[in-house]
Amino acid sequence: MDTVRIEGLAQLQKTMRQLGDEAEEKIVRTALAATARVLRDEGRQNFQSDWKPQSQTVVRNIVAAKKRTRFKSQSRYVVRVRDGKKARPRPEIVKGPRGGTVYVNAPFYWRFLEFGFHDPPGTFHQGTGFLRRSFKQEKENLVSVFKEKTQRNLRRWVDRVGKQ
Repeated sequence: MDTVRIEGLAQLQKTMRQLGDEAEEKIVRTALAATARVLRDEGRQNFQSDWKPQSQTVVRNIVAAKKRTRFKSQSRYVVRVRDGKKARPRPEIVKGPRGGTVYVNAPFYWRFLEFGFHDPPGTFHQGTGFLRRSFKQEKENLVSVFKEKTQRNLRRWVDRVGKQ
């Protein structure tokens, strides 16, 4: 798993604690959301460059979503591919072998394209790792986006508190 180290968070946390819990939560949440959107856009771009013919269904379903946590004070966002019932495949419906309907371009196959897959004879097809690669490419940019958004939101909250 790739990680990013950010220094100076103790000072930031001290400043935000002075503003209150609501300010701290909103400042971090909006900065994380903006960072996740940047990563989502890069993931979409990488997928389109790797898999042109079948890209549109998966590209539409690459999303940045807020992940629920046990504690209200924690914020977590994930960039993932939506699949299952909530995915929105285009209606290219084909009758299945047992008479049911099969969505031909449902986005469930993104896992095979990301991580690779085995054919029945035993050959392994290497995946491209479009989401992992987008994180590696955008690491530094993600930190700068988070920093920029946090600073801007912090200034807004400080100005708002100063006016009251």
